[in-house]
Amino acid sequence: MDDIFVQFLDLIKAALNQRPSDLSIEDPGKLIRLFEAHGLPHFLFYHAQWSSEALMPDQRYRQHLKRMAFVSATKDATQDREMAEIAGAFSKDRLWVLPLKGYELKRLYPSSEMRHMSDTDLLISVDQAEQVKICLERIGFVNHRFGQGSTDLYTSPTGLQYEIHRSLEEEGFNEQSQDFLKNLLSLAVPVPEHTHFLTLPHELHYAYILCHFVKHLLSGGIGIRQVMDIYLCRKKWTFDEEKLEKLLRELELREFAATIEKLANHWFGDGEGDSVTEELGEYILGSGVFGKEEQKVADRMLKEKKKQSKLSYIWSRLFPSYQSMCFYYPVLKKWAVLLPVFWLWRILYALIFRRGKLKREVSTVSGTDHEAVVQRAAFYRRCGLNVYSEYVSKK
Repeated sequence: MDDIFVQFLDLIKAALNQRPSDLSIEDPGKLIRLFEAHGLPHFLFYHAQWSSEALMPDQRYRQHLKRMAFVSATKDATQDREMAEIAGAFSKDRLWVLPLKGYELKRLYPSSEMRHMSDTDLLISVDQAEQVKICLERIGFVNHRFGQGSTDLYTSPTGLQYEIHRSLEEEGFNEQSQDFLKNLLSLAVPVPEHTHFLTLPHELHYAYILCHFVKHLLSGGIGIRQVMDIYLCRKKWTFDEEKLEKLLRELELREFAATIEKLANHWFGDGEGDSVTEELGEYILGSGVFGKEEQKVADRMLKEKKKQSKLSYIWSRLFPSYQSMCFYYPVLKKWAVLLPVFWLWRILYALIFRRGKLKREVSTVSGTDHEAVVQRAAFYRRCGLNVYSEYVSKK
């Protein structure tokens, strides 16, 4: 592992465990860029705050990190205020809502602003989506997407983004996880201090976090923030281990959970790694926040099972299945005859507004051979995920 990544992990470990680091930073600019690539620039503020000036002598960098931390703290406080407003409005309208991921997990961090979020995820009942839209718009939220797929998008008056999920089923990676996520809202229980806010027992929330982790891992890469979440969940939450073990086995997640927990404890705790965690760790560190285009293309080729023909993969991207198109254009559920029209609209939109991205994807597909796809499938199996077995068996 490169020295820059060793420094990167050491500083995160120090911040998560609330201790100073004695690491001397020789190239703070390079390190800041790495933290920014992973969406964690504010983390370096804690190193600068707790360490002597001898370890980071450049005052310009100290001021830059202070500003990053201030931005994160301001955003965190704004989110808490807005969520309290949402709680009051939803209770008044008798609307149930389940906050997910970052909003719940940030309480595990030494300071809640350390758990940076690009948006806030809320799960609602599908039959209350229209009422939720009316409620949010009444308190000043602006809707940007409604009824296209299972997620509606809003921004608050302060500009924060909110994803309102009607369903999480599509985040599943196998039939068991899809069934589990489809029924997740029904498994939630009320939060005592909020009339209509819900929460999940730790075992269920942890299983969901793992499902979400796998979803991103199988879609081009995953960031280090999710590994931090796993570490702090295991460190600070209390579990019924027997119940959790049973649930993870049912979801075919037990082996993968053991792998990612071992990696998290190796990076941020006192555990030892192995060849598999080293391989997975290198992959995550190279992914940034959202993964790389080469990774995404190989993963799409696996998912679409286009292992022989690159042309067939490109065709599937230009002309997705009817089911996939219905996800983005729900009107097709009633008017299937319009499918060719929406195919054409999708292609024209990409040519006009996403030409650069389209060109990069075609170029990446051309450079991705069958062996790279097979190797990707074998990598997932080593990590403990029993997916794409038809590729692994032929390896």
